[in-house]
Amino acid sequence: MSSGNRLRIILIIYGLEYGGAERFLLTLIDNLSKEDYDISLVVCNKAGSLLRYVGNDVRIFDLNTKVSFFEFFEAALRIFRVVKEHKPRLVMSICDWANLATSFSRLLFGWRSPLILHEATILFQYYLLKATGHTLIKKFLVKFLYPKADLIVVPSEGAKRDLQQNFHIESSKIGVISYPVDVEKIRKLSAEEVSHPWLMDKRIPVIISVGRLVKLKNFSWLIEIFSILKRQEEVRLLIVGDGPERERLENLAKRLKVDRDIQFLGAQDNPFKFVAKSDIFVLPSLLESFSYVLVEAMACGVPVVSVDCPCGPGEIVQDGVSGFLVPPGDKEEMVRKLLIVLRDEELRQRFVRDGILALERFRVDKAIQEHGMVFKQISG
Repeated sequence: MSSGNRLRIILIIYGLEYGGAERFLLTLIDNLSKEDYDISLVVCNKAGSLLRYVGNDVRIFDLNTKVSFFEFFEAALRIFRVVKEHKPRLVMSICDWANLATSFSRLLFGWRSPLILHEATILFQYYLLKATGHTLIKKFLVKFLYPKADLIVVPSEGAKRDLQQNFHIESSKIGVISYPVDVEKIRKLSAEEVSHPWLMDKRIPVIISVGRLVKLKNFSWLIEIFSILKRQEEVRLLIVGDGPERERLENLAKRLKVDRDIQFLGAQDNPFKFVAKSDIFVLPSLLESFSYVLVEAMACGVPVVSVDCPCGPGEIVQDGVSGFLVPPGDKEEMVRKLLIVLRDEELRQRFVRDGILALERFRVDKAIQEHGMVFKQISG
């Protein structure tokens, strides 16, 4: 397709810190055909560990704004200026703040490019967990602005139900497309050597978890679980990721006297090589719209045990078949399920085998094809 006939798209996101929505965006950019799409990326803040992975053929515009209602109008104005100058045939924004700012920009300034909102969060539960005066305003704005988009895309049926039931958005306005997961790339990265002594010494099993060290990921609960588990089984815990909760989590491990058997590895460019050499992956989150890390752990060939939080894990893991799901907050049941997996080699192998089979629906080519169909339909 000639450059003049390529579909000109502007993608808008707050920033590119390590997270599921951000990795989705990078996978989308990497896999959309450059012969068919002319892609520009708008970031509200040109920062983040994933920014370096954006290809040189993608134009990046920095709005240089912060997540605050004081700069909300300024962000809307700057989005309008980018849209006015580049005249895209389609705009897609990702996550609530960018979605609200972009929707408000189109309403306020009247630009006509079709708009898709990609919502990566279970917003109602998220706002409950982070209840502030601002979240009340955001809830109102979601109800008012989201229905004005041409389409809202979410990665799970649970996320769709959230928008329908809690924000009264019509079903016809919402499309569900699972996140694309590059299984082959993950397997290649997971095969890289790792020199961590715990992962080289297979006498003591290692549990691993990956994620940002923030309250929503619930690592404090995992450390409490681990302290109970340690009384019944010789085991170690690795936590991959960084964030504002790190010091508090390290202090909790010391207080529970398990700090010698827990290591915080910080953020890793390749977490998969650590996951693949571990014995069990645990997801303790309070909330997941999809959970990239859970699918990635399955792709690494590791049995998974997850909290059955709203609402992603239950759409990924079939309880007792491709892993275990544990009711939120049930420490006793989590310990019991971990002990079962630790002590049953045959079950671990079955979880790994059935987990890999379950990955078929998250293929990159399938998700990219579905997004391409939506882009062409909405852009006309």
